[in-house]
Amino acid sequence: DPAANSISVSFEKQAPSRVYAKTARGWQAAATGLAPKSAVSGQWQLSIEQGLNSPWRLVAIDAKGEKRTILDPNPGLLSSRSYSPVSVYRWKGPEGTEQTAGLYWPKAYQSGKRYPLVVQTHGFYPDRFAPSGWSTSGYAAQPLANAGYFVLQIKDPPSRLLGTEREASLAAEIIESAIAALESEGVIESAR
Repeated sequence: DPAANSISVSFEKQAPSRVYAKTARGWQAAATGLAPKSAVSGQWQLSIEQGLNSPWRLVAIDAKGEKRTILDPNPGLLSSRSYSPVSVYRWKGPEGTEQTAGLYWPKAYQSGKRYPLVVQTHGFYPDRFAPSGWSTSGYAAQPLANAGYFVLQIKDPPSRLLGTEREASLAAEIIESAIAALESEGVIESAR
């Protein structure tokens, strides 16, 4: 299942293990010491961990709940690039429904100052690291936040409304309610 974030892997007790270590000459068979004890005596779960402000990495979790990073494809990413913080933003939308979106904060945010707002209309997932927003083409949340904008990444409309006459009007109402909520909190200037 491509949408799944984890799989389970079993190791048989009698199966020989082979451990590799990354060296200056590439991956080499390691003599000893790097294999976790549970690799020969139990279950492992492989999981992709990520969050709004944490890039994804592949981790192995043993039966005791201890984690070990298996792959970090972007080591040092957050320290080598300028990233603005992202939070889950909640407000009351049309007909009093609770709405959620991702809110990318301006890099040099100052309390009491009102900022311009850019709305990206689809694809917010609260458990995913998405520096651009939903896609890397056509979305630019982090560059905009670093330039001094708030960026609101809206969730997709409910699937039951896709392709119906109500889809567009509801999306507009949700965006308008978010703008009103952010303006009432004194963080954006809706004319910008």
